Amino acid sequence: MATSWVRHIESFVDSTRPLTQQNASLDAIATLIKNDLVTIEALVKEMAMYLTTTDNVLRTRGILLIAEILKCLATKKLDHGTIHSLIGFFTDRLADWQALHGALVGCLALLRRKGSVGVVIDSDAKALAQSFLKNVQVRSLGKNDRKYNVIAAVL
Repeated sequence: MATSWVRHIESFVDSTRPLTQQNASLDAIATLIKNDLVTIEALVKEMAMYLTTTDNVLRTRGILLIAEILKCLATKKLDHGTIHSLIGFFTDRLADWQALHGALVGCLALLRRKGSVGVVIDSDAKALAQSFLKNVQVRSLGKNDRKYNVIAAVL
């Protein structure tokens, strides 16, 4: 089982793969998590080398994968500990300008969650806002990333 979903991680992170294949891999991983066949924690653990590598492209794609999966899991109930860990992860990634897009997508996905499925608590939102204000220079963002600037308005 693990081998098949690890293959999907590799497919998404490899930016040379066709977009359709990357999207199919994203959907496959999200479905496994939605069906409780894989946990977010197991995914992050399996992706550790992609999330910490000095290779900017791989790190950026790895962070984006987790963010995109969170968008797919908007209606899946997550416990406070998981949300807290994820918001901490993405808050820290706001300082990594090369992976900023994925960090913004992840933060916004967490902030948009509804109360019935688990939300970001006030202290985590405050930490996120502080990191955002410290690390994100809106004027230097590309056009596509400026739309994620909604985070500042939400906070």
